[in-house]
Amino acid sequence: MKQTQLYQKMQQYEEAEKSFLKAIDLNAQDRNANCGLGSLYLQMNRLEEAKQWFLKALQINPYHTDALNNLGNIYFMMDMLDEIKQQYLKIIKINPSYVDTYRNLGAAYSKINMQEEDKQCYLNILQINSQNHYLDKFYINFWEMGLFQNYLKQLKIIIEFKK
Repeated sequence: MKQTQLYQKMQQYEEAEKSFLKAIDLNAQDRNANCGLGSLYLQMNRLEEAKQWFLKALQINPYHTDALNNLGNIYFMMDMLDEIKQQYLKIIKINPSYVDTYRNLGAAYSKINMQEEDKQCYLNILQINSQNHYLDKFYINFWEMGLFQNYLKQLKIIIEFKK
């Protein structure tokens, strides 16, 4: 599987696809191979194919958060607004500390002008993990949304942490 991921990172899509399909041929119940092929197709902007492989991964394991999250991303890219929200809220029920979901749900709320819900997603991320690598972007968003006190508070945390 590591070779497959290397192909994918190097954008050798044909080789990555062959490798994922071989893994699935060896074990059709390999949820990670199914999800990986979906991720490859998502990276290639082959959304319908990606969606089908994520759905297959979810048939094997309905709680596979990466497959659920990526399916939500596809809905986002396809402007399927009702499905986006339902998908991300489903993930939060399964794993309330899965930060990517709040980031993606916040982006979906922002896209449909639900600013209060968008802000709440950012606040949830801060509650989950103040050291998360997504937070630099969120600090800027706090500033842009007029949450100056939150912005300053988080900058103080970073400064204290780096001392």
